[in-house]
Amino acid sequence: MEQNTVLKLPFNGNANNRQGGQQVFDPKTGQLIWVSGFQEGQEWGEVFGFVSDGIIRTPEDLASYNKTDLAAGQVWFNGSAGRRVASPKIITERNLTLAGGWLSTQLGDMKWKDIDNNDTIDTRDMVSLGRQLPRWTGGFNTTFSFKGLTLLTRFDFGLGHIQQDFQQMWALASAQGEFNPTDLVKDTWTPENPNASLPRYVWADQLNTKNFDRPSSMFYVPSDYLAFREVTLSYSLPVSLIRKLKMSALNLSVTGQNLGYITHKMLNLPERTGAQNSAYIIPTQVIFGANVTFNLNQIFKILEKMKTLKYYIYTLVILAGISSCSDSLDLVPEDYFGNESFWQNEAQVNNFMVGIHKQMRTTNLCL
Repeated sequence: MEQNTVLKLPFNGNANNRQGGQQVFDPKTGQLIWVSGFQEGQEWGEVFGFVSDGIIRTPEDLASYNKTDLAAGQVWFNGSAGRRVASPKIITERNLTLAGGWLSTQLGDMKWKDIDNNDTIDTRDMVSLGRQLPRWTGGFNTTFSFKGLTLLTRFDFGLGHIQQDFQQMWALASAQGEFNPTDLVKDTWTPENPNASLPRYVWADQLNTKNFDRPSSMFYVPSDYLAFREVTLSYSLPVSLIRKLKMSALNLSVTGQNLGYITHKMLNLPERTGAQNSAYIIPTQVIFGANVTFNLNQIFKILEKMKTLKYYIYTLVILAGISSCSDSLDLVPEDYFGNESFWQNEAQVNNFMVGIHKQMRTTNLCL
């Protein structure tokens, strides 16, 4: 079990030397209390938000929901302060106008739980939705074997934390109008789909009634998960077969890593904390393996055969080299002139001298 408690903070005069945080209504005491932020002796990472209390589906729902929604006029996630919202009855009674920054509640809008029962929805009506960090983390392994087949599995888990599916919230809020919505848009309220689980879909929800663009129980969902971290299926071939291959053992395997999760349907990566915003998931990998075993006697025999073969190769190379060298010794250059090329008798000398005298007479040599 994990518990992240703030032990000590610099003194600042606030209760528990609190840093940051906000005030919410406490139904137990009927008072405003400071929550969130950092406070001595308390855990950090707690998330506060509004509680979805159903959709205004019918004219009767609209007439009975007489609330002023000030939270709709605040900046939340999508960077714009919308307009404050009030029921048609309040709009008429107080003469509130669009020019004055007010919108009327409509069919398909979300009803928000009024924690302090003052007919006004504001930050004091936010409640604890959960914690960003898991209470429990761990893992376990299993092994199953049957007739040469072995199945190894490894699982990880995390329990007791929540996560906001920011991607779904942003898409359903049409916060940037040129992007397509997700499939969940099919489950939003329309006159033809009055029993949908999500409020009406409009362009730029952050500029309107903020059905989506606010921290709420609609998108902060349980992030408990069971991860299929690794699964390996292996098979050991029969000894009678591998002996023919001169082996002691042969094991073939296939391993899958990060194969997926059992978790909330909105989440793609439940191991993250806080808000999930188009995150890359942990990549899935598939690995094929082969484990081959030889005994020492077989290895020595193979090495001995290799050594003998190596000697044969060396001998052939040496003999081939000697043969090529003996042939090359018999070769002479074309302009070679050795002892065997000199004159062998008197006739050869006379012929040579006659040629020299003739050449001297024709070339007008001056001595």
